[in-house]
Amino acid sequence: MSKKIITLTNLINEIKIQKYITIEQFETLKYYSVQPGGFSLKNKKSNENQKIIYRALLNMQKKEDINFLKNIKNHPSKIISKNFNDELENKNHCEEIIAVNKDIDRNIFYKWKEKNKDIDYDLNEFEKEIENYLRKNKNKYSYYQGYLDFCVYFYIIFKDKKEKNIEYIDIIQFFTELYLKDYISPYKSIGTVEDIVFQNTLNLLIGIIKILDFELFQIFDKDKTPLCLILSWIISLFSHSVNNFYVARRIFDYLLINDPICAYLLTAKILVKSLRKNIKKISEVELEEIFITIKQINLDELNFDELIKECDDFYRNNLNRVFEAQDKNKKEMNLLGDYNYRGIENFIYRYNDEEIEDRLIEKKSFIVSYKFVFMLFVTWIFVIYFFHKDMIIEKLNNGNDNNVLENQFTEDDDEI
Repeated sequence: MSKKIITLTNLINEIKIQKYITIEQFETLKYYSVQPGGFSLKNKKSNENQKIIYRALLNMQKKEDINFLKNIKNHPSKIISKNFNDELENKNHCEEIIAVNKDIDRNIFYKWKEKNKDIDYDLNEFEKEIENYLRKNKNKYSYYQGYLDFCVYFYIIFKDKKEKNIEYIDIIQFFTELYLKDYISPYKSIGTVEDIVFQNTLNLLIGIIKILDFELFQIFDKDKTPLCLILSWIISLFSHSVNNFYVARRIFDYLLINDPICAYLLTAKILVKSLRKNIKKISEVELEEIFITIKQINLDELNFDELIKECDDFYRNNLNRVFEAQDKNKKEMNLLGDYNYRGIENFIYRYNDEEIEDRLIEKKSFIVSYKFVFMLFVTWIFVIYFFHKDMIIEKLNNGNDNNVLENQFTEDDDEI
C-alpha cells in the first residue's frame, strides 16, 4: 500500500460509482477496517458505507458471472473426515425450519432493538425470507443456532421501510459461503460422537492460544470444555453474543474484509486478556473458576477498536505460526482440505485477474527448491551423456566384450 492513503469518504464514493472493488481499494479497505470506528468512523448511526461495500462485492460476482466458490481451491468446505461419506440430502431440514421459528423470538435482534431506537421494525419479512432461503438450499445448508443472528445483521443493514428489499438474502449467502461454510454444511457431522467441525474449531482455537499464552494453553489442552462457552463467538462472528448492534457492526467491518482466521484470533485475544485480568494465579486456578470467569465476559463493555488493532498486529507478526497450528491440527484430526484460505480476499484477487500470493512462502520455496535441485541433477546427467557419449558407449561395449571373454573362458574350463 502506498504511503498516501485515500480518505474513506473518497474511497466509498469511488466504489459506489464503479460498483466493484479493485485490489488497491481492497487493501485500503483492510486498512480502514482496523482503524477506530471501522468503515463508519465517527458517523456511527449510518449503515450506508457497509451497504455500498457489500453491494460492490455482490455486483462483482454477478457482473462477471463468476462461480467464485469453484475458484477458491482451498475452500474450508473440504474440511471433512476421511472416513465420512457425504450425504446428498439433508433429511433433518423440516425440523430445522421449526428450529428457525423458535430462534426468531430469542434472536439477538430484540436486544439490538431495545438499545437502538432507529431499529423499530418487526421480523415478519425476515422470517419468511430466511425460511425460503433455507428451503431453497436444503441440500447445501444445515441450520444451527446462532446463524440467525448472523443473518439478521444484514437485514438491519439493508432494511428499507419504503419498499421491500430482499437483496440482503444474496449478500447473506455470499458471506456464508466465504466465512461460515463449515458450520452450516449438511455434511459437517461425522455421525458418531461429536461434530468434527466443532472439534476442529476448538482444537484450532487452542492452537492459537498456545501462541498467545502457553500457560493457559496447558490448561485448555487438558480440558477444552470451558471453551464451549465461547464457540458462539466464532460460529456467528460474535453476532450471537453482542447485545449492541453498533458493536456487532464494528466487529463485522473487521472480520468480513479480513482472513477468516481472524475470528479465531480475536476470540483467543479476548479470552486470554480477560482471564489474565481476572485470575491472579493461572498456575493454581481451578476449572470452575475458569468457567465462571468466561461466563462473566461482557463483550459489549470491551474496547473493540483496541482489540482489533492488537489482533491485526498479532496476525501480521505471527502469520507462519498461526498456519503451522492449522496444519498440525489438520494432521492430528485426519482431515481433508486446507485451512490456508483467505475468504473475501480470494474473490477480490481473482476478479482483478491477479494471482493470490502464497501465505506460506517458506513452504512453497522449500518445494520449489527441491524441484530445482531435481531438474539440475537431470540436466547434469544429460550434459555428461551428451559430451561424453562416445566414451560411455565405448566403455559399455568394452564391458560387454569382457563379459563375452569371461563366458568363453568359463565354457573352456568346463570342457577341460
